[in-house]
Parts: sequence; structure tokens; C-alpha cells
Amino acid sequence: MSTAPARKYVLDTNLFIRAFREPAANAELQRFHLLFAPFEFLSAVVAQELLSGTHTRADLRKLQRRVLNVFARRGRIVAPSARRMGTIGDRSGRPRTTRRAGAAPPFEGIWERRPLGAVVP
Repeated sequence: MSTAPARKYVLDTNLFIRAFREPAANAELQRFHLLFAPFEFLSAVVAQELLSGTHTRADLRKLQRRVLNVFARRGRIVAPSARRMGTIGDRSGRPRTTRRAGAAPPFEGIWERRPLGAVVP
């Protein structure tokens, strides 16, 4: 009998930012970590975005201690492939040539389920 592979989760930057700013969102994210830690990964792109958002050395140390080091120690930091980075665009994988009004930033949708088997909640 074969078993389905476990679902893997890669959290988006905005979930971490909300958790840093709002106690209720933090509690929700902590609950998610508690339930899904064995299946959770950190995107190198998200890590870079979080690092670029730190304003003080204290913020940087807190981010490293509470997020980056936790994922790094477990070998759970992942990066999109060069092939995938070259096809950032619409969901079909075709590069977007024009930006629609109100469209998501270029990195939105960078993760697809097939290469890592990951879901961005």
C-alpha cells in the first residue's frame, strides 16, 4: 500500500509581517507552527524580504533568532529554481509582459506545487 507524500507548506512574507505587528495574527501563526512544523519550509525569497524590512539591529537579531535560524537549523530553507524564476508571470508559467492595474507584485505566485510539492497558504 502506497502512502501519499506529506503536504509541504511555504509561508508568504505577509503572514510573517502580520504576525510581527498583530498579536492575534502572531497567535494564529504560532498555532500553525505548532501543528505543521514538520511540513513547513521558509522560502529564501521570503527570508530576503524579511531581512530587507528590518530597521534596527534588535529587529535583525530577533528575526534571525525567531525565524531564520529555526528554519536553517532544520535545513528547511528552499529557493525557487532558476527555471521557475525565469517564468514568473501568470499561473500558466508564461512571463507577464504588462502589469495590470492593481496586479500583484512580480514575485507573487513564484511558488508552484510541482517542484517542491509545496502549498502557499
